[in-house]
Amino acid sequence: MTQSAPAPRPYFCTVPRPFVLVVAAILSLAACGSSDTVDSATAVTATSNGAPTTSLAADTTTSSRVAPPPGTVEIVDFDFAPTEITIARGETVTWRNEDPYAHWVVSTDADVLDTGELSQAQTHSETFSQTGTVDYYCNIHNYMKGTVTVG
Repeated sequence: MTQSAPAPRPYFCTVPRPFVLVVAAILSLAACGSSDTVDSATAVTATSNGAPTTSLAADTTTSSRVAPPPGTVEIVDFDFAPTEITIARGETVTWRNEDPYAHWVVSTDADVLDTGELSQAQTHSETFSQTGTVDYYCNIHNYMKGTVTVG
């Protein structure tokens, strides 16, 4: 008597269903994004019944920026940071352009402040000898405004 080969058995997936759901959720989130990678601030977890849940971590991009040194106004993202600065009479304020675009800081009162055109990474320092308020703006992008208060 000859023995015949055993009949093939059907294949059953042994991967737990919650794991499959979590992987499917991760892949669908990755497909929805604007880049080819999953945002590291998004966490995908499985609940006790296996349903995937997502949560977003707090945005830390703004908190990682270091404040400029005292007496320094950074020009970044088409804005002055800080927009208002207070100094004592005789102190110096330095404007530093962190944008890849040129900016030109001038005061609203003539002959008080004029940095000329500042390219990226260029600075201009101005010493203020009179008390009062100096309002200034970017001569190229006039919606950018700031104030120096000299006490």
